[in-house]
Amino acid sequence: RMHHFEDEHGIDDEIDRPHASRRLNDADSSFNDQEQGRLLRLCREEVHISQENEQNNGDIEKGWTCGTCVCGRGQYDGYAIYPKRFSVNITSHIEFYLARGVDVVVLLSTRDRTISHNSKFSSHCKIEEVVKDEDEMALALMKQALEKYGRGGSKVKDGKPRAIAVSYEAMIGLKQAYLNNLYVNLGINSTYAPKFEDGNEKYISGKTGGESKSTIGSLVTSAVKSFPPKPLSSPLIQTEEKILPKRIVTVVGPEFSGTSFMSTTLGMAVGALDDVGRWRDNSQGNGKEWDFEDIVEQRAFSPDRTFEIQHITLPWGITSCQANATSSIVNALVPNECFRYEADPGREARVAEQNWANSNLDGMDSHLGIDAVTNQRVAEICRDQVQIDENSVNCGAKCGRGPNNGFALYPQRFSLNITSHIEFYLALGVDIKVVIMTRDPSITRKIKLEKCKEPLHALTENALAYSLTTEALKVYGKAGAKKRNEPERVFVASYESLMAMEKSYLFDVYKQLEIDSNFSPQFKDENERFIGKADQKPHNHNRIDADEGKLEPIFTREGTLRNNRPHHPDAHMIKEISAHSLHQNQHAKKKL
Repeated sequence: RMHHFEDEHGIDDEIDRPHASRRLNDADSSFNDQEQGRLLRLCREEVHISQENEQNNGDIEKGWTCGTCVCGRGQYDGYAIYPKRFSVNITSHIEFYLARGVDVVVLLSTRDRTISHNSKFSSHCKIEEVVKDEDEMALALMKQALEKYGRGGSKVKDGKPRAIAVSYEAMIGLKQAYLNNLYVNLGINSTYAPKFEDGNEKYISGKTGGESKSTIGSLVTSAVKSFPPKPLSSPLIQTEEKILPKRIVTVVGPEFSGTSFMSTTLGMAVGALDDVGRWRDNSQGNGKEWDFEDIVEQRAFSPDRTFEIQHITLPWGITSCQANATSSIVNALVPNECFRYEADPGREARVAEQNWANSNLDGMDSHLGIDAVTNQRVAEICRDQVQIDENSVNCGAKCGRGPNNGFALYPQRFSLNITSHIEFYLALGVDIKVVIMTRDPSITRKIKLEKCKEPLHALTENALAYSLTTEALKVYGKAGAKKRNEPERVFVASYESLMAMEKSYLFDVYKQLEIDSNFSPQFKDENERFIGKADQKPHNHNRIDADEGKLEPIFTREGTLRNNRPHHPDAHMIKEISAHSLHQNQHAKKKL
């Protein structure tokens, strides 16, 4: 009940008291006395809403609370009295229903903070300070709920999370695969899916600058800074004979989706220090000046090598996006010792990369890497432990032959089949989990198009990235794992959710990955610079749309046609470019 005419219930003095009273009386007249009495009795006896609750000091553990600060009195004893505008304390909301024996779960829905703020300000709240204060209050309540009732939350007693973070951007990017996993978490048996349309796209503007250091979170710690430099040419294997870790976490996602941020954070959390990417030579190639680079380039190992963090974007490579290039797909990212490039299989991958990077510098000596004897010892270990052999069915990539037998040979630019990557390591007895990073598809697409300069190829690569991540989520996410009665191995993490709920969300990710850590990086939201005012577009009433702060009334059911729709956000752009701009692109090529 919205109570407006008794001072003790927080009446607004500007409300016309007689008119407000008449409205309540009119509402009451729709009930007969018998029905009204029955409802009030149910509210008091079943839901424990009564003015007597106030006399019990609102003891929520015993079920005594009205859900608000005001319980109805007199003829309204049994009703909870609400103000006209309010926020819900999510934590106590959960406890309210648990105390009454109800299995309650709350979805904490996040969307890019700047977009949701701008949408709210433009549609139904023109007071900037109020918008800001309400947004901050909402996030504070969501963070508290996630910390108390998220995965591993301090108040979770039965192992079941009661607060689940859901990302608008992840839903738009991964669509039904993401939704199906949500259904399983909620215990909903359904395959229904709405029509997914990106409401963020019209807000995206501004110049891009790629994924700068600030974009990945400015992860700088004095403790890590203090480590001495490690020369790039040091051999991968010296006295270590075991190259397979016990646990692997692979962080994947489309380019510029925040994979560097997440992989570096996880590396710090498990004490994994990157062998390759921690140090950058800023000495113009003379190898004497090494600076700390605070991101996980591709691999990071814990000191005892029991834990490995893998970072790979889709696609990954040392070559840039090029027109007419093939998008190679590999089956697995093998251990670093066994990874070689097909273009230079005789050298360690990192040495080959350095040689290619220095190829245009006069007077540079070509690094040879490890000696031939050590090289053959490494190949032998890869054959024995990782089962990479010229006669193997699956080497992760192309199987090396002859002197390269034992190494997996990779193209210089490739995408990873995440599903087969998981199966590769499971067959070797490694406990592997995958984190799919999502970020606003319009933002990642915008950066990609500016970086690539070849629109058709860029969007094709993006489409492939969404296809590979969606497949992995279907097979090894919550829904697929439940069907096979196996552990969940693929999880989704949202860049926007990280920026909104920060360490509360990050620690929830740790719990999913069974990582025991309280490490938290600096959070700097780089989405903000891409977002402007919404472009005016025709309004579509056949979709769920959060752009104007409300739900459109109709879900569009597509029936069998839905399965024939492209499942990535760039499909329509690929068609447009293929049909309309391909020949113009031939004249717009630039050397990258």
